[in-house]
Amino acid sequence: MSKEFETVIGLEVHVELATKTKIFCGCTTAFGGAPNAHTCPVCTGMPGSLPVLNRQAVEYAVAVGLAAGCEITKDCKFDRKNYSGLQKRKRGDRDGGGRQKAHWHP
Repeated sequence: MSKEFETVIGLEVHVELATKTKIFCGCTTAFGGAPNAHTCPVCTGMPGSLPVLNRQAVEYAVAVGLAAGCEITKDCKFDRKNYSGLQKRKRGDRDGGGRQKAHWHP
């Protein structure tokens, strides 16, 4: 019994866009400063903090994608990663302590 398969390859690409603020908060992206000087409850993921998407970062990312000949989806969903137990437990510990991510659209 032979089956035909289609190869589908997905890439996760990390880039540094030339925005003046971070992608989900108003903290500066300027180089330098004292340790943790450019942080806030949003970018450190504190409970109750509400991220706001940086419009310029989205515009730059779309422009890069279009320049590379990519298809840009009309729908996009961000899930925030939650950490429990202050990451004290080893990875793979089923009792908790690991990273959990909400999947609304798997």
